[in-house]
Amino acid sequence: MEIKLNGPTAVVAIGALVLFGAYRVSSMQTELETEALDQLKAFLAAEYAGNDIAALSDALESDPQLDPQQAQARAERILATQSITFPSVSARGLWNAKDGGEAVVRVDIQVDGGPPPDGVTTRYYRMRYRPLSGWTVGGRTSAWSYRLKLF
Repeated sequence: MEIKLNGPTAVVAIGALVLFGAYRVSSMQTELETEALDQLKAFLAAEYAGNDIAALSDALESDPQLDPQQAQARAERILATQSITFPSVSARGLWNAKDGGEAVVRVDIQVDGGPPPDGVTTRYYRMRYRPLSGWTVGGRTSAWSYRLKLF
């Protein structure tokens, strides 16, 4: 099969591609609302704190006479994981998320001014918006999902 574009057909085809590309760029690189970022922070804080709380619980079970300084250090580390900031946030599919679909969000994460406890500084998440409940985090996803999200 051979496709020939010449004259007015080529101009229309190139114009359609340019418009599609402009729409894609404008719809995918939008800022996330504060409410959505708060939900994402709460999701991450629960994940990070859950790992440390489980480790502290295991340490207390295995050694009921745990050194108070060690317990204090672990508790301070749990509190430090609650200080989460996002130096960079970008989202794709926000218009779709407002209509019941999913948005894919890319975030760079800092915990207490440094890298996160697991060392993964860039993550991707699926998020949805519901009129009654607001923004919810659907879970982690891959960089490919972010890159392939067209609308």
